Amino acid sequence: YKGWWHANKIGLKMRRRARWLIGYASAPVIMRPDEKNRIPRWELRNPLSAYPAPCLDPDDIHPPDTIFSFQRSREWLKVHYPAQYSNLQKLDTTQTFNVLEYVDDMEFVTLVQGDDTRNEYEGITGVSPIEVLHRLPNRGGIPPVSFPGRITLDRPQGQFDGVVGIFQLQAKLM
Repeated sequence: YKGWWHANKIGLKMRRRARWLIGYASAPVIMRPDEKNRIPRWELRNPLSAYPAPCLDPDDIHPPDTIFSFQRSREWLKVHYPAQYSNLQKLDTTQTFNVLEYVDDMEFVTLVQGDDTRNEYEGITGVSPIEVLHRLPNRGGIPPVSFPGRITLDRPQGQFDGVVGIFQLQAKLM
Protein backbone atom coordinates (compact mmCIF):
# COMPACT_ATOMS: atom_id res chain seq x y z
CA TYR A 1 0.00 0.00 0.00
CA LYS A 2 2.99 2.37 0.23
CA GLY A 3 2.99 2.46 -3.56
CA TRP A 4 -0.58 3.77 -3.36
CA TRP A 5 0.58 6.46 -0.94
CA HIS A 6 3.35 7.49 -3.32
CA ALA A 7 0.95 7.59 -6.28
CA ASN A 8 -1.45 9.75 -4.25
CA LYS A 9 1.33 12.09 -2.99
CA ILE A 10 0.21 11.49 0.59
CA GLY A 11 3.06 13.57 2.06
CA LEU A 12 1.84 16.75 0.37
CA LYS A 13 -1.80 16.00 1.08
CA MET A 14 -1.16 15.36 4.77
CA ARG A 15 0.59 18.73 5.07
CA ARG A 16 -2.41 20.50 3.54
CA ARG A 17 -4.79 18.54 5.79
CA ALA A 18 -2.72 19.57 8.84
CA ARG A 19 -3.03 23.23 7.85
CA TRP A 20 -6.79 22.84 7.37
CA LEU A 21 -7.11 21.07 10.72
CA ILE A 22 -5.33 23.91 12.49
CA GLY A 23 -7.06 26.74 10.66
CA TYR A 24 -10.55 25.39 9.96
CA ALA A 25 -10.87 22.61 12.57
CA SER A 26 -11.62 19.99 9.91
CA ALA A 27 -9.83 18.25 7.06
CA PRO A 28 -12.19 16.24 4.83
CA VAL A 29 -10.98 13.63 2.39
CA ILE A 30 -12.86 11.33 0.04
CA MET A 31 -11.62 7.97 -1.20
CA ARG A 32 -12.68 6.96 -4.68
CA PRO A 33 -11.49 4.40 -7.20
CA ASP A 34 -8.99 5.51 -9.82
CA GLU A 35 -10.07 3.55 -12.88
CA LYS A 36 -6.99 4.53 -14.89
CA ASN A 37 -4.37 3.34 -12.37
CA ARG A 38 -6.63 0.75 -10.66
CA ILE A 39 -5.84 2.06 -7.16
CA PRO A 40 -7.75 3.97 -4.48
CA ARG A 41 -7.39 7.74 -4.91
CA TRP A 42 -7.39 10.29 -2.07
CA GLU A 43 -9.12 13.55 -2.93
CA LEU A 44 -8.85 16.40 -0.47
CA ARG A 45 -11.89 18.63 -0.20
CA ASN A 46 -12.08 22.20 1.01
CA PRO A 47 -13.56 22.23 4.53
CA LEU A 48 -15.33 25.54 3.82
CA SER A 49 -17.45 23.95 1.09
CA ALA A 50 -18.05 20.49 2.57
CA TYR A 51 -21.33 19.75 4.30
CA PRO A 52 -21.42 16.45 6.22
CA ALA A 53 -24.66 15.05 7.60
CA PRO A 54 -24.90 15.33 11.38
CA CYS A 55 -23.86 12.19 13.24
CA LEU A 56 -25.33 10.87 16.47
CA ASP A 57 -21.84 10.42 17.87
CA PRO A 58 -19.92 13.74 17.86
CA ASP A 59 -16.62 11.85 17.73
CA ASP A 60 -17.56 9.91 14.58
CA ILE A 61 -15.39 11.03 11.65
CA HIS A 62 -17.36 9.12 8.99
CA PRO A 63 -20.64 10.94 8.22
CA PRO A 64 -23.40 8.86 6.61
CA ASP A 65 -23.56 11.24 3.65
CA THR A 66 -21.82 14.42 2.55
CA ILE A 67 -22.36 17.19 0.02
CA PHE A 68 -19.40 18.98 -1.53
CA SER A 69 -19.68 22.24 -3.44
CA PHE A 70 -17.10 23.65 -5.84
CA GLN A 71 -16.79 25.83 -8.95
CA ARG A 72 -15.97 24.74 -12.49
CA SER A 73 -15.39 26.89 -15.55
CA ARG A 74 -17.48 26.97 -18.69
CA GLU A 75 -14.59 25.49 -20.66
CA TRP A 76 -14.17 22.60 -18.22
CA LEU A 77 -17.85 21.69 -18.59
CA LYS A 78 -17.66 21.90 -22.40
CA VAL A 79 -14.66 19.54 -22.51
CA HIS A 80 -15.70 16.96 -19.90
CA TYR A 81 -19.51 16.95 -20.21
CA PRO A 82 -20.53 18.38 -23.63
CA ALA A 83 -24.02 16.80 -23.72
CA GLN A 84 -24.97 18.06 -20.26
CA TYR A 85 -23.46 21.46 -21.02
CA SER A 86 -25.63 21.86 -24.12
CA ASN A 87 -28.79 21.13 -22.07
CA LEU A 88 -27.81 23.49 -19.25
CA GLN A 89 -29.60 26.78 -18.78
CA LYS A 90 -26.87 29.44 -18.99
CA LEU A 91 -26.18 33.08 -19.67
CA ASP A 92 -23.48 34.19 -22.09
CA THR A 93 -21.79 36.09 -19.24
CA THR A 94 -21.66 33.12 -16.84
CA GLN A 95 -18.03 31.98 -16.60
CA THR A 96 -18.23 29.57 -13.65
CA PHE A 97 -20.85 27.08 -12.55
CA ASN A 98 -21.64 25.59 -9.14
CA VAL A 99 -21.03 21.87 -9.02
CA LEU A 100 -22.48 19.77 -6.19
CA GLU A 101 -21.34 16.27 -5.35
CA TYR A 102 -23.41 14.00 -3.10
CA VAL A 103 -21.69 10.96 -1.60
CA ASP A 104 -23.15 8.20 0.56
CA ASP A 105 -22.83 4.45 1.00
CA MET A 106 -24.86 3.76 -2.15
CA GLU A 107 -23.65 6.20 -4.83
CA PHE A 108 -21.68 9.20 -6.01
CA VAL A 109 -23.83 11.85 -7.74
CA THR A 110 -22.43 15.01 -9.34
CA LEU A 111 -24.75 17.85 -10.42
CA VAL A 112 -24.13 21.20 -12.07
CA GLN A 113 -26.35 24.19 -11.42
CA GLY A 114 -27.08 26.41 -14.38
CA ASP A 115 -28.20 29.99 -14.35
CA ASP A 116 -31.77 29.97 -13.05
CA THR A 117 -32.24 33.74 -12.86
CA ARG A 118 -33.85 34.02 -16.31
CA ASN A 119 -37.34 32.67 -16.87
CA GLU A 120 -37.30 32.85 -20.67
CA TYR A 121 -36.28 29.16 -20.81
CA GLU A 122 -39.48 28.13 -19.04
CA GLY A 123 -41.46 25.65 -21.11
CA ILE A 124 -38.62 24.99 -23.58
CA THR A 125 -37.67 21.33 -23.76
CA GLY A 126 -34.00 20.40 -23.57
CA VAL A 127 -33.05 23.30 -21.28
CA SER A 128 -32.64 22.60 -17.59
CA PRO A 129 -31.47 24.65 -14.56
CA ILE A 130 -29.78 21.52 -13.12
CA GLU A 131 -28.03 18.70 -14.96
CA VAL A 132 -26.70 15.42 -13.58
CA LEU A 133 -23.08 15.14 -14.72
CA HIS A 134 -22.62 11.58 -13.60
CA ARG A 135 -23.99 9.00 -11.19
CA LEU A 136 -21.78 6.13 -10.08
CA PRO A 137 -22.53 3.29 -7.68
CA ASN A 138 -20.46 3.08 -4.51
CA ARG A 139 -19.25 -0.50 -4.67
CA GLY A 140 -17.62 -0.25 -1.24
CA GLY A 141 -20.95 -0.18 0.56
CA ILE A 142 -19.67 2.30 3.16
CA PRO A 143 -19.47 6.10 3.05
CA PRO A 144 -16.04 6.92 1.54
CA VAL A 145 -15.69 10.29 3.29
CA SER A 146 -13.51 10.92 6.31
CA PHE A 147 -14.22 14.21 8.08
CA PRO A 148 -11.87 14.51 11.07
CA GLY A 149 -12.06 17.55 13.31
CA ARG A 150 -10.10 19.14 16.10
CA ILE A 151 -10.86 18.14 19.65
CA THR A 152 -12.72 21.04 21.29
CA LEU A 153 -15.21 21.39 24.10
CA ASP A 154 -18.46 22.03 22.26
CA ARG A 155 -18.06 23.04 18.58
CA PRO A 156 -15.51 23.07 15.75
CA GLN A 157 -12.95 25.76 16.43
CA GLY A 158 -9.67 26.55 14.70
CA GLN A 159 -6.47 27.00 16.66
CA PHE A 160 -6.49 30.78 16.28
CA ASP A 161 -10.24 31.48 16.48
CA GLY A 162 -10.16 32.87 20.03
CA VAL A 163 -6.91 34.80 19.72
CA VAL A 164 -8.40 38.12 18.59
CA GLY A 165 -10.53 38.45 21.74
CA ILE A 166 -7.51 37.85 23.96
CA PHE A 167 -5.54 40.63 22.27
CA GLN A 168 -8.51 43.02 22.46
CA LEU A 169 -8.84 42.32 26.19
CA GLN A 170 -5.11 42.80 26.65
CA ALA A 171 -5.27 46.18 24.82
CA LYS A 172 -8.13 47.32 27.06
CA LEU A 173 -6.16 46.39 30.18
CA MET A 174 -3.13 48.31 28.94
